[in-house]
Amino acid sequence: MRKKGFTLIELIVVIGLVSLISSVGMVKFDFLGKIRAKNELNILINDMYYAKEKALISGRKCTVYFREDQYMLRFSKVSMMDDMEDIDRDLDYLSLSKNVEPIVFNGTGSLSGAKTVVFSCPQLVGEEGSIKLVIGAVGGSIRIEENKN
Repeated sequence: MRKKGFTLIELIVVIGLVSLISSVGMVKFDFLGKIRAKNELNILINDMYYAKEKALISGRKCTVYFREDQYMLRFSKVSMMDDMEDIDRDLDYLSLSKNVEPIVFNGTGSLSGAKTVVFSCPQLVGEEGSIKLVIGAVGGSIRIEENKN
């Protein structure tokens, strides 16, 4: 008498095939790289807002320096007892396209002039595309522009 249902071997074979196909799809379409690149971009935006807000709240300047594969937030210190710690972040997926002058958030949260920082990120915008971090002068507005080519 034969029972209806799947045998253990049939289930193992199906699970093996599904896992093989999904792992090939993950590598082929680089889902994980896109997620990590988007996360790095979001951290960069949040750090810019953080620098602006800290400058506004403390009334002191915050300077953001960009290098090819990292950026640094430096807060003006009045005394050795200041609790604001500088931030250094490495960029694994975003790469600075051209050198840029440091961005200085004044104590009012504004800049002395509008700034645009251009990054390349093949995972998000392709090899020829670019990502622009645009910071307005008056209110220190921050936005991202993606240019996919």
